[in-house]
Amino acid sequence: MKSYVEFIKESESHYSDDIESLMKKDGWKSSGKSLLKTFKGLSIGGKTNPNGDIKLEAQWDTRRRYLSIYAGFDIIVDFDARGVNPATFVKGLDKAIKTAYKKKR
Repeated sequence: MKSYVEFIKESESHYSDDIESLMKKDGWKSSGKSLLKTFKGLSIGGKTNPNGDIKLEAQWDTRRRYLSIYAGFDIIVDFDARGVNPATFVKGLDKAIKTAYKKKR
């Protein structure tokens, strides 16, 4: 017979898994331990990137509490995902990332 703790672990997914699943439905692609997405026209275009497209990486910390968004080695923004509604979080994620990116650049 399974204990209560074993049953709960099997029946409930971690909020980070729910968020990651919704992010994939929103165009983020899995790449090992991180997720990648290209944001069209986010930056000013130039010779090497005429359209201004930026590829950003989303990565969880080791405890899967905080989601960091990177542009190369630079952290654009961190999110504390504890206690958030995954659907609401993902719905506003791209807008929050775009706003934070423009403030950093």
